[in-house]
Amino acid sequence: MCKHKHCCVENCISGFSKTFLNMLSIKLIVNNIFYITKFKKLLKNLVSYSSFMDNTRFALFCALMSVTYKAILCFLRRHLKDDNKSAIIAGFFAGLWSFMDQQKRRLLYTVLLLSRTCEAMCYLAVSHRKVRPIPYL
Repeated sequence: MCKHKHCCVENCISGFSKTFLNMLSIKLIVNNIFYITKFKKLLKNLVSYSSFMDNTRFALFCALMSVTYKAILCFLRRHLKDDNKSAIIAGFFAGLWSFMDQQKRRLLYTVLLLSRTCEAMCYLAVSHRKVRPIPYL
């Protein structure tokens, strides 16, 4: 069953709002940190429509991924009773929101995902004793 305190709907709504606000704050800070000393450029960037849309789209993307993962995971936990399969299925459907994000960020996500996949495959190969570990210098 589910591992959160309250009902599934409340968990999804609170997770959505927390993720959206946190990601919006982080994106605003990262976008504007270099303009701290240049007040005019900072103000211009803060009121820019394109900057606002980019920040909002990124925060919405993260929040929708989070709520989709939580909702599908709660649903599947009730029906499949297997956390491993449920997490994989929920992660796949949550990842479909990546089509909403910008093309250049999707390329970054792809590179990061491929590097994490290679790292996980190497770790599994070493842990299953298929290859020897390479010592650090």
